[in-house]
Amino acid sequence: YYFLDPQFGRVHVRIQTWFPFTIQIYVNGHDWLARQLAKRRTSFVQRDNCFTELDDPAIAQQEAERFCNLAWKSRLNRWAKQVNPLLKEVPWLRAMEYRWVIDQFEYSTDVLFRSRQHLAELYPRLLDHAVVNFQAQDILTFLGRKLHGNFQGEVVTQCQKDRHPGARIKHRMKNNWLKMYDKFGQVLRVETVINNPREFKVRRRRKRLGRWKRVWCPMNKGIANLYQYREAAHAANVRYLEALS
Repeated sequence: YYFLDPQFGRVHVRIQTWFPFTIQIYVNGHDWLARQLAKRRTSFVQRDNCFTELDDPAIAQQEAERFCNLAWKSRLNRWAKQVNPLLKEVPWLRAMEYRWVIDQFEYSTDVLFRSRQHLAELYPRLLDHAVVNFQAQDILTFLGRKLHGNFQGEVVTQCQKDRHPGARIKHRMKNNWLKMYDKFGQVLRVETVINNPREFKVRRRRKRLGRWKRVWCPMNKGIANLYQYREAAHAANVRYLEALS
């Protein structure tokens, strides 16, 4: 199902047509943010999933940081009821709810340049620097890991300079990766994609020897961890940009 949501813009929902009617929902944070900026009456120019002009970047950042703290469970349940009529018609299904998890999480940090020429001059140098200087240990550090003798997996860097519409570099660690590319020759984007959250450690309350303690645990896919996904991906993007600078 493809539809326009009043708050989230373009949304698509895939529903499995046999029991247990698994659902996959896709939303784009840039479309949601555009609607929030319109409510705040601050001017912007949106092209595809990118803002090429912002009247007030501080307001845009402030609104963007609210995205992960929305009441996601109720919103996802509402979309599920829209596409699965059995939740209303079948008596024994009415009391049931879906268990929502994060299948893939993409978080980008955009650096908006005032001049296309400045980015055009700088971008090839950034690509060359990342290819030559960022080793496996650096990629693991960006993604919050340390290289050790028990590490099992691949760390791969791939640079495509002949890619359309523009050059891109991608650093992959197992099923998670960091990317850098330009948007419309005006925005430098660094993006972290998380498919396997258990590669990241977060602090959680756990009972140890009869006492509750906050300990480091692997991050899981539950929708309640969305803000922790955001923190992990944001930290990775910042580390990458600082290393480039």
